[in-house]
Amino acid sequence: NFRMPNINAALGLAQLELLPQLVSAKKILASQYELAFRSLDGVRFLSVPGDCEANYWLNCILLDAIDGRDSVLEALNQAGLQCRPLWRPMHLLPMYSQCPSGPLEQTNALYQVAINIPSSADLSPDWTLG
Repeated sequence: NFRMPNINAALGLAQLELLPQLVSAKKILASQYELAFRSLDGVRFLSVPGDCEANYWLNCILLDAIDGRDSVLEALNQAGLQCRPLWRPMHLLPMYSQCPSGPLEQTNALYQVAINIPSSADLSPDWTLG
């Protein structure tokens, strides 16, 4: 029996009512990030392709240099920004290291240069980098 209990349904409906506000706040934050990172050399904001619509769940920056991710992460975290690397690809996790996989060049390259940045709808867009 996979029916949802009434209390869970009520919570879900209440959260769905807030969805437009949350997506709007996250879109504003993403716009501010995009403006801020536009002026930084060697850093790009991962933006939404023109033919897509995003929910802005997670914001990400991409570094031009493969060898700089960890030092950038350390500096951002020391500044209190609580950033982290992109998720470790499954084929790099110890429990899957012996499993078959393809070459995954794009996955490995993206993992080396991508940083997840704070993306909460509660963040204020009233900040600047620098």
